[in-house]
Amino acid sequence: MMPVTGLIQSSMIWKTVILGGNLLLQLLKSQLILDDVKRAGAAICTRIEFTNFKCDSLDKDFCEFEYCTIKAINRTYKYVTTKIRLYQVPVTEVKVNLRLYKRFSGYRPFLYNITVDACQFMKNKKSNPVMNFFYDFIMSTSNINHTCPFDHDLVVDKLSTEIVNHRFTNILPFPEGGYMVEMHWIAYDITRAVVKVNFGFYQLVNGYSPFLYNIAVDGCKFFHRQKINPV
Repeated sequence: MMPVTGLIQSSMIWKTVILGGNLLLQLLKSQLILDDVKRAGAAICTRIEFTNFKCDSLDKDFCEFEYCTIKAINRTYKYVTTKIRLYQVPVTEVKVNLRLYKRFSGYRPFLYNITVDACQFMKNKKSNPVMNFFYDFIMSTSNINHTCPFDHDLVVDKLSTEIVNHRFTNILPFPEGGYMVEMHWIAYDITRAVVKVNFGFYQLVNGYSPFLYNIAVDGCKFFHRQKINPV
């Protein structure tokens, strides 16, 4: 008989496998439906909305956030901006742990939880395609654009919903819903800061267009045997 601890571990593993399968199934289903809509000739637009942006310094002797805000220019255009002051420069050893969550009755892990050596990654961004996908979000808006050492304050200036929208639709399509990206910034093997950005991703279809079904049935035969046409 399997020990209780073994049963618990086995149960947790299967829950993880099942949850991961469900998430991947939703990703595939969303893309298939989107393809059907596109083939029908519907005009599709997407909308990204930042819902929360939180920056926490865990060691104020090492670093501190000067600001961490969401700014709205109008109803459809928002951006996030932040600046972190480094008090013990130069910083020569940095790691980043990145976690992606999707909202399913609360936020749950979704696809990615990776840790990279930031100094090595900045020397060769192709070494980690997943981290490179997320780094490209801030590449054009940040001064985090070189390898170690870091001897200056770090800034992300006006990361807009347009940039996020482009990458979540044109570069690597994601299913719609609520997401959270959480980053743990680690220097000398100690977590110094945590940054969380929450956003919603929605796909909108303009006007009425054919969608999924266009069928004709013989009503007499159908009512004689409804199972012949499940739709």
